[in-house]
Amino acid sequence: MTKIMIVDDEQDLLDTMGMILELHGYHVVKVADGADAVTYAILEQPKLILLDVMLPHRTGWALCRELLNNPRTAAIPIVIVSARFQQEDVKKGLEAGAKDYLIKPFALEELMATVARWAPKESPTAV
Repeated sequence: MTKIMIVDDEQDLLDTMGMILELHGYHVVKVADGADAVTYAILEQPKLILLDVMLPHRTGWALCRELLNNPRTAAIPIVIVSARFQQEDVKKGLEAGAKDYLIKPFALEELMATVARWAPKESPTAV
């Protein structure tokens, strides 16, 4: 099962996104604090990280750079998911190394298309 890590300090959004992704067949790891995100990314090795910008203890932009500079997490695609919608915010996220930028609030279809683009579901292994 394809593993997705969501990093967001808004518990309702974290739970809702997690439930939606799980209903679509993904395994979800939820992290509510930027200080824990690197540790969980190293341990869990998700196929995709959905990363909020406004986090306690560390900004999403700084966390994105840190994850991409760590050899154990550098290959994991990161999508910024943020209510910050100004062009300079999007530019800052992409310059930090994010593969994509999803603006809150977003449509379910937009979330699923973004996830499918960066973390296609793994095919079950034939026996």
